[in-house]
Amino acid sequence: MRRSEKDELLTRLMARVQLEDRVRRAIHVAISETDVLRVLHDAVGDAIGDRGQVRFVPLRHLDVIPDWSEHPDDCVAFRREGPVVTVRSDAFDACAHLRPSSPPVSGVCRAVATAEERFGVVQWHGPTDRPLDDVTIGSVESIVDLVAMRLAVLRVGSRADAPRTDPLTGLLNRNSLNRAVRDLVGALVPFSFAICDLDDFTQYNDDHGHDLGDRALRLFAQVLSAAVRPGDVVGRIDHDVFGVAFPATSAIDAAQALERVREALALAGGDVQRFTVSFGVSDSNQADSIEGIVETAELAAAIAKASGTNRVVVAGEETNGV
Repeated sequence: MRRSEKDELLTRLMARVQLEDRVRRAIHVAISETDVLRVLHDAVGDAIGDRGQVRFVPLRHLDVIPDWSEHPDDCVAFRREGPVVTVRSDAFDACAHLRPSSPPVSGVCRAVATAEERFGVVQWHGPTDRPLDDVTIGSVESIVDLVAMRLAVLRVGSRADAPRTDPLTGLLNRNSLNRAVRDLVGALVPFSFAICDLDDFTQYNDDHGHDLGDRALRLFAQVLSAAVRPGDVVGRIDHDVFGVAFPATSAIDAAQALERVREALALAGGDVQRFTVSFGVSDSNQADSIEGIVETAELAAAIAKASGTNRVVVAGEETNGV
């Protein structure tokens, strides 16, 4: 492979990683299947460019559209791991759904599914002289897998008996926290958002064991809940990351509340080995989307960690810790 070809491949792979990161951020804040499927359509469209057409066919429609004659469970996309690639639709080994195409086309089908649930099929078809290459197909696969996992989470969350709280800490789970933040945005209520990231928590678990780690998480949840106002929205976003929305509160005022959390945590503990937390705070007027607000808070939390941990950082202005 010539150097120019290597450079082009590297550029394309980097673009693929960047696209996948954008998909992760977009589906992270999506609260409906419609939102997620819109991300799927737009992201796959970005991946393939102008090389043909793409569509998503929901599972419930597979047996009623003209070129899908078999039962959905018989679709080869659901029976094969990875994509179904058709070089030419008039070849004997072509996907049956593409054979009626005239003139002949090339195509790629990929099931949107998890091990437990099927949602539908993404199908691309385009000219035979411009088939999708391996890098593009790999990008489509990654996008589809990310979307399938998010759809599964949303579908579980939409069921009447779906839990709203995190079972370990009793705080809102990530989906419920997302909904609460969207409600604030929908009601045009200004707010601040904080990311609370436990410092070196992987090492803490390694040193003290996961049972003590779970107790530390519960302790922090208790201290955090006790220090904020009743109207503030507190949730657990990830294993050792928590989020707080402060309605009608500036980032500076929210930072002062988090300083109280940090100070209270230093005095708490009992038989739980001491640990610290880094906080990042953003204001809802610092970004034009929920995704941007959360990212700004995450960046502030990362700055807090890089600045020595155990401190509160407001996006754009550092609040000194101890």
